Amino acid sequence: RPYIILGTLREQLLYPNVDRQVSDQELSEVLQQVNLQDVLTRVGGFDQEVPWENILSLGEQQRLAFARILVTRPHFVILDEATSALDFKNEGNLYQQLQKTNTTFISVGHRESLFNYHQWVLELSEDSHWQLLTVQDYRRQKAKEISSVPGDNSQARVENSPHQQAAMKPQINSSQELLLESPTTTILTEEGLSHAQMTKLSNYSVSSI
Repeated sequence: RPYIILGTLREQLLYPNVDRQVSDQELSEVLQQVNLQDVLTRVGGFDQEVPWENILSLGEQQRLAFARILVTRPHFVILDEATSALDFKNEGNLYQQLQKTNTTFISVGHRESLFNYHQWVLELSEDSHWQLLTVQDYRRQKAKEISSVPGDNSQARVENSPHQQAAMKPQINSSQELLLESPTTTILTEEGLSHAQMTKLSNYSVSSI
């Protein structure tokens, strides 16, 4: 569940930098990007303070969290089950908006649809082992595991979207995307990571948005 502060709609969108100067026009455009344009009318403007958790559904709160990212444009963001309450259409729109920024993002989640917006999977197993695979290789591996289960007559198919096919030969640009799958988990990088590099990845001062 996203962190919802006590305050106005403007402060919700600007959090954690609530004193930042952003025009109403820019904020309106961001609300439109995340499909929350009706909220402005519902609450009566950017400077109205309302009981947000009673006004916004969980899905709307998740879209609001993405709006904050689009406003603040952080260098790095971790998305933990950030679209769990959304339909696939809204989820796709949010990730497409995020991909247009220069923000590096890591997603933690259970939805297979998240593969469409990432290039690499870092899988962390319960015995402390890990593997780093491209999304395509990860899907092939899981399909083989499913097809090899005794008594399972189902045919496993791996279908790649055009986005995934284009990433068959992965290239990491300034906006690296990382996918983390629970309870086994996921990430993005050109090469395998050493233990020291993995430790460094988690050595960040994180601000909740």
